[in-house]
Amino acid sequence: MRAHLVLLGSIAVVLAGCNGEGGEDTGTGPSYPTGCISTSSGGSFAFLADAVLASRDEDTISLCPSAVEESVEIVGKVLTIQGTPQTTWEPPVNEPALILTEGADVTLMDLTVLTTRNGVETDSSTLTLTDVVFDQPGNYAVEGDQSTVNFTDVIVTTPGWGAVALSGEDTVFSATGLEVNGSTGNAVTLSQGASGEIVNSVIATSVCTNDGTNCLAQDGWAVEISDGGTLTLSGNELTDNFVGGVRVESATLDSAGDVLTGNFIGMWLENATAALDNTDVTGTMQYGILGMTVDLDLTDVELSADPFISAFEELDVDSDNDGVVDENGTLDGTYGLVGFDAHVVGDGVEITGHNGGGVYLSTRLDTEVSMELANSLIDDNAGWGIFSQLGDLTFTDVTISNTRNYDPFCIVEGTGDARCNGGLWAFLSDVTWTGGAITDNESMGMIGIQNNQVLSGVTIHNNRDVGIRGASNALTLSASTVSGVGGSGVSLSGGAVASIDNVDFQDRSWSDLYTFSDGSTYESFYAANDVFASDTTLTISNSRFRDGERGIYAASGSTLTLEDSTFTRYNRNVVQLSSSDGSIARTTFDDVGAYSWYCTSSTLAAQGSTFTGIRPYATMQIDTDTDGTAVTTERTSSAPTLYGSNCDVDLSDVTFTDVDERALSVTNGSIQLDGVHVNGSGTSASSTTAALQMTWSSGAPDALINDVSVTGVLNGDAIRVAGTSSTTSGSVRMTGLDLGADDGQGHSGIAEAGVRATFLPDVRLSGLAIETTASSGLAFSQSGVTVDGTAFGSTGVIDGAGAHGIEASGGTLSLTNLTVSVPTEDGIHVVGTSLATTGVTVTGATEAGVHIDGGAAHSLTTTAITGAGTYGLECLSAPQFSECATDLTVDGSLGVHLACDDCASLAGL
Repeated sequence: MRAHLVLLGSIAVVLAGCNGEGGEDTGTGPSYPTGCISTSSGGSFAFLADAVLASRDEDTISLCPSAVEESVEIVGKVLTIQGTPQTTWEPPVNEPALILTEGADVTLMDLTVLTTRNGVETDSSTLTLTDVVFDQPGNYAVEGDQSTVNFTDVIVTTPGWGAVALSGEDTVFSATGLEVNGSTGNAVTLSQGASGEIVNSVIATSVCTNDGTNCLAQDGWAVEISDGGTLTLSGNELTDNFVGGVRVESATLDSAGDVLTGNFIGMWLENATAALDNTDVTGTMQYGILGMTVDLDLTDVELSADPFISAFEELDVDSDNDGVVDENGTLDGTYGLVGFDAHVVGDGVEITGHNGGGVYLSTRLDTEVSMELANSLIDDNAGWGIFSQLGDLTFTDVTISNTRNYDPFCIVEGTGDARCNGGLWAFLSDVTWTGGAITDNESMGMIGIQNNQVLSGVTIHNNRDVGIRGASNALTLSASTVSGVGGSGVSLSGGAVASIDNVDFQDRSWSDLYTFSDGSTYESFYAANDVFASDTTLTISNSRFRDGERGIYAASGSTLTLEDSTFTRYNRNVVQLSSSDGSIARTTFDDVGAYSWYCTSSTLAAQGSTFTGIRPYATMQIDTDTDGTAVTTERTSSAPTLYGSNCDVDLSDVTFTDVDERALSVTNGSIQLDGVHVNGSGTSASSTTAALQMTWSSGAPDALINDVSVTGVLNGDAIRVAGTSSTTSGSVRMTGLDLGADDGQGHSGIAEAGVRATFLPDVRLSGLAIETTASSGLAFSQSGVTVDGTAFGSTGVIDGAGAHGIEASGGTLSLTNLTVSVPTEDGIHVVGTSLATTGVTVTGATEAGVHIDGGAAHSLTTTAITGAGTYGLECLSAPQFSECATDLTVDGSLGVHLACDDCASLAGL
């Protein structure tokens, strides 16, 4: 072979090869009938350059199965160069095999190119490659500008820089069946407006040129496009590329049916528009898709990673893009989709297995991000399923599940950005969610801070700590299910406003099984609320609560409105108020534990509600047996159904049926009861309590009780009101009492007194019917009491008291229009009390009709005492009458006790 340079017209040839068989070698490539190089228009040539020079447009130049060792430039011609599978083209060192300029249109077929530089360089021309192999090109297989380049079944192995580098607005690249392996740089680079289409191709193991330094912003991609072009991908495999699969900057991407797997980053999209259809991005080390200022449309897309590899793989990489390589740096985990200033639309998207988070959306330029997802699954990611900051999220039939713990600690601040684990974290991001689920997340299901959350038809199940967490936000939750939550089902604070309607709260329980070093175990049970609200305006309506530990807790300045809802099988504290206002209407409580309503330093107004089957509440206690094994024991405790401390209570049309202990116990509160009914109470109560108990240890008593019935009290009084010895003001009013009567359902009688009042300066009762009390019908101590039996045209009745009909110690007692029948002891029994009676009838007392022990200013007027077993009127300790009795009828077996006669006469005696 001989080296020479021949310039013939538009053809420059460097180094000749593939000499013809026979004939004369002129150095200019004479024709040979059986030569290596021939043209379809006739002739054989020793040199490809000669064949090109002699060819005509549309000619095919055929190459023998041998070696071409020239660098050829084709200017403006339309040619096909046809080789064989054994043909190689190896230009001189540092020279391209082929240069195309000035509108050349060249097709290369069936050959292998071996070059230390570029394989083909094209400028303002068209290049078509079919069944061509570029074996270890020193730079690019093809580099060009303002050209059209078409690949079919092209193979590029370990190029020094890459397979293809094309630029220019008029550049169009298409490839079908392209195979590229081991690029040092980008396998395919399209820039300055160039567009491309790659179909059914495989691009693998691209690496960065700088040993990891600044790789993310430089190269190491399977495909990169920038500066306004459009890239279309279909059916490709982009595998194990470091840095990544596709990088799009200021350009447009369409991807359909592609698989990107094992790349450090699947896709980098910046200032881009991208549409992915049936594309899978799997096994990424850092980001499935990283988008910055991007419009992204996803259809049937899968983004997945191996959480163990992503968590522990050690790679030398400038991971924070600061120019410093992190040697053997352990990655902090992958993200499925990261979007800054991004707008994402997705349908049929699956994002699974990432160790840093499923989706991360945030803003860099004060631009609101957005995501609209439908029929999608975010599963088995760590940190967050979806994180959004300054965004707008719309989900339809989306499930976020199995989010794993990333950080061991989670602190939610009212306005903060703590890195908590959860299914969805929305900070200053509005959420509209219809259908789908938030399930099985290790920490929180959904977190919203300073945003609007609207959820409908969503299943919130088995989230370890909280189902929905909101701070300084607005929440609307409807037609959904909240179940199996370890902490609160819904937790709100920081001025939140929430509306919960037609929601099922179910099976809200959680336990952990702990193992000691000796192998023994015990189970720890959580006890949080279905709904917790602090500094929140909360409305709950048409909802169903069942099988839970605690129900609703409104605290620290909250306002609760609860309407048309049901609670079934709850352990305790079904509704709890602390420093809050609560309004409850038309709500039923069935088979729930004690402290069903728990109210402290609050106001509670309730109407049209019922309690049925109130039982003791259960607590779990861990005991240790003799061999050190932990044993879980369930213990029960009884308490009032409605408990209030410093709580103002207003109840109307409320019914308590089969209450284990007290129906109501309120201390230091203002009380209004209207249409309250207790049917069966006191199984676990003591004799010193009451079905309805109101006490004041500070402040002035204030109670208004109307149309109240109590029956079936097994232990204690029906109504008990009590102040302290220092109480000097305040009033208690009771009207329309019906106590002890048989309600026809097995409830009747009172175990102790009907009404008991202690240390109250002003107690007034009117319109009462009391029967079957085991102790006194009315019992008063150190109180000022006025009883007027008249109500709605009838006279008050105390019938069948087990002790005295009425008893009083100290204070004053005024009785009007009242009948006391067949008490077991005295009809009226007062000690040290000023007694005044008008229109009172006492009949059938077993002992004295009226017993007066000491006291002064007694007055008996129009009073009838009949059928007393001992004295009709009995006086001890020299009682003093303010005036002689008038219209007094006494009929007792012993008549009138002599000590009663301190007046000139007792009328009627």
